[in-house]
Amino acid sequence: MNGISIIIPLYNKEKTIANCLDKIFSQTVTSFEVIVVDDGSTDKSIENLQEYLDRITLICQGNQGPASARNNGAKISRYDHLAFVDADDEITREFVESHLYVRQIESEIELSINSFKVFVDRKLKRTELLSSRYSGQVNEYGYFVLNEFNHFFCTNIHSSGFCVDKKLFFKVSGFDEELKCWEISDALMRLSLEAKRVAIIDKFLSLVFEDDNSLFKLENTNLEYKRKFCNNILKAMQSIPDGSKKRYFKELEYLCWDYWRAFRFKELVLFYMEIMGHPDAKSYFSLPVKIKIVVRFLMIFYSR
Repeated sequence: MNGISIIIPLYNKEKTIANCLDKIFSQTVTSFEVIVVDDGSTDKSIENLQEYLDRITLICQGNQGPASARNNGAKISRYDHLAFVDADDEITREFVESHLYVRQIESEIELSINSFKVFVDRKLKRTELLSSRYSGQVNEYGYFVLNEFNHFFCTNIHSSGFCVDKKLFFKVSGFDEELKCWEISDALMRLSLEAKRVAIIDKFLSLVFEDDNSLFKLENTNLEYKRKFCNNILKAMQSIPDGSKKRYFKELEYLCWDYWRAFRFKELVLFYMEIMGHPDAKSYFSLPVKIKIVVRFLMIFYSR
């Protein structure tokens, strides 16, 4: 069915969920549904959904994380396309219409990503006009199509800022449920590599609201999650075009530095050995000489 299933992972957002839903239900078109997946909220989030129950599909599950909530919402979706809106974010009235419109113009578009604005503590922090990341020209319909995979549109993109065809979403197995952060960058990397065509919509269709206690800020220091994300990068590296490989090897370098700063030297050595086993590592990966010397010494030490 042509339309968009909008999936909202909900966890303790009693203050914002009503506003989020009100913005969604103000769309300029009606070809969408809303699926709210409560991930074990302990506040009044569910209570605040009562007046919307005739307009939404509600799923309740134990606390399994936002990736699981999004995946479970996708499994019961009725429409051909999926969008994921966080419970403290907003989408503009043209969100659904704009993402459907690009597919009406070009049927091979399987993934569309829109510009967005970021607010911190309700104050505008930055605007992400995606055309500024790319040298291509926006066409007369207000979007441009990527000719090949481009890492600039896989990182620093928010979950509330894209729409993906359901077939493609399940082809790449959805979100990685072992990740509690970087799951968006990880999913967009895999989706972009598999998509026939990717459209970049040059409109601010999403408003992202963050605070100092956001899940990403709380979880992004967890090195286990970083390692899982980097493992996924290594698995995908053979498919990533040469023009983007350096950027992804840089992510691997960041994790090496994190291990170094945390004095987790054995994990640093093991990860370094895994990286250097990749055929492209010599061309794209580098560490400062002093760290290489220490790592090689540690390799000898840990091999005893």
